[in-house]
Amino acid sequence: MILLAVAGVTLPVGYVATSVWLRKQQAWWFLYVAYFVLFGTLGGWTFAFAMSPSGIAAVSIVFLMTAALAACVSSAIVVTFRRKKSRADWIALTTGYFYPVCLGMMVAVGFLLDGKSPW
Repeated sequence: MILLAVAGVTLPVGYVATSVWLRKQQAWWFLYVAYFVLFGTLGGWTFAFAMSPSGIAAVSIVFLMTAALAACVSSAIVVTFRRKKSRADWIALTTGYFYPVCLGMMVAVGFLLDGKSPW
């Protein structure tokens, strides 16, 4: 129940607060999209953990390992090519590139905990 509350209440409120912060900084319009992707990805993981173990969690994780990965990396690439970067740009860029690293670490830990690990 706590994870569902985080996914359904806390993260949306956090995104609204971040949007207000971006507005005050007069941030580039694309940063709203980049932060939406990041908050949505985090919300997706909290929802998947809240629903675990179930088919809904499995479907969520498949989506988080494909579409969310592509969205995070592509938004980070777009922000990378921006010439002048603010603090908000650097945060979106860093977290967008950090998501594939976290995902890779989760897959590696899963292989290590499995008895049939290739390592």
